[in-house]
Amino acid sequence: MALDGNRSRRVLVIVIAVVLVVLLLSGGAAQGRALVNKVVTSCESALQEHSLQVEAATSIVDQYSDLASLTADDVTDPDLVTDLADDLVALGSTASTEVDSDCNTPLPVISAELIASRITRATNRIEDAIDDVADSAAAVTSSRAVKEVRTQLALAQETLNGLSDTTTSAAKDLQDLVDQASDAVSETDSGDAASDAVSAAAELSTSLSDARIQAEVDDIIGSTRVGIDIVDLSSGETVYQLNADQSFTTASTYKVLVASAMADAVESGRLTWSSTLNGTTLSACQSTMVLISDNDCPETWLTTYGYDALEEHAHAIGATHTSLERGDFTTTPSDMATVLTSLYSGTLMDTDDTATLLSLMERQIYRDGIASLEPEATVADKVGWLDGIRNDVGIVYSDQGDAVFSIYSEQSSWDMIAELSQATYDWLGERPDL
Repeated sequence: MALDGNRSRRVLVIVIAVVLVVLLLSGGAAQGRALVNKVVTSCESALQEHSLQVEAATSIVDQYSDLASLTADDVTDPDLVTDLADDLVALGSTASTEVDSDCNTPLPVISAELIASRITRATNRIEDAIDDVADSAAAVTSSRAVKEVRTQLALAQETLNGLSDTTTSAAKDLQDLVDQASDAVSETDSGDAASDAVSAAAELSTSLSDARIQAEVDDIIGSTRVGIDIVDLSSGETVYQLNADQSFTTASTYKVLVASAMADAVESGRLTWSSTLNGTTLSACQSTMVLISDNDCPETWLTTYGYDALEEHAHAIGATHTSLERGDFTTTPSDMATVLTSLYSGTLMDTDDTATLLSLMERQIYRDGIASLEPEATVADKVGWLDGIRNDVGIVYSDQGDAVFSIYSEQSSWDMIAELSQATYDWLGERPDL
């Protein structure tokens, strides 16, 4: 029987709405089940509740899964769409964070929230379905995919923020969800809209990656006071900081500043590498100071040329929060990262002096800290220790990219420095690019 114009329009709206709803819900239920299955909890009753919610969601979606194949002539009962919406909204309304009294931490019912979100968004767009038809097929697909990924990203971020203890496992699971959503959008002919969604996915991926390394660092250091500054030398970006602007005792890492001051004196013509210092040459002094962390030469330098002069030099090369008062040398992880970044770029001293200092740092004999990354990477570093203090600053050269590591700690150990170095090194290699 032929349909008049109004009825045709109505039927077309219904068909499009059904397709949108089912497409959104079928993807949403799968992602919801994935999230529920991945969230870690010790509360058995909460898990059982989630299982029931997922089963209910699956049952409802399966019940109406054939709607996507219906044609305009087949849709004789517009209430099918309403029934589906009512069922899913009802399911969403049963979502609860209440758990058994024996449990300590409520766990959000992710699946029901996800499904309720899908049906709400679909219902709000039914009136706009006719306008969507005017777009090309690729544009319609792109629009759906972009909406889907944005919902998934928002849910992933909300879930991450809601976890009382962000574990490494949970963060990795959420990362998988974001990767899947990003892939789904990038596969469409999406134009600017999908590009925006993929960028949003990348930003969230980085956020989840940062949360993961922070959780891992926290596990390693416990209550130990630690300062870290890591610079990606390919971009010059500071990619990780922990207490990076707090002051720490320098121990022997201040000798990098002395080496820089020596080079400055030679390059300005005030001295030569053959000049005498502590009964030997300036060049020999620099070598022993770095290779075996000799104290006599740098102390002689300080008494000869002044503590204030070295502090002024430190400030001039970017270590503006470094204090070198007699008997109390302090710096920040960020200050030393700045100095080593300049050393790497060749702006701290001339080419020959840069090569000499880096060679000495690569060959210094204390290799239990950042240098424990070898042979995975080549490390040019300078360590410092005093009582329970363990400090290490260096440049890490590797196939995954070069980086500055500046690590300061109190009541620590070389094992902890090595573990922190390995964890952050691995994270740098896996960190998503924006």
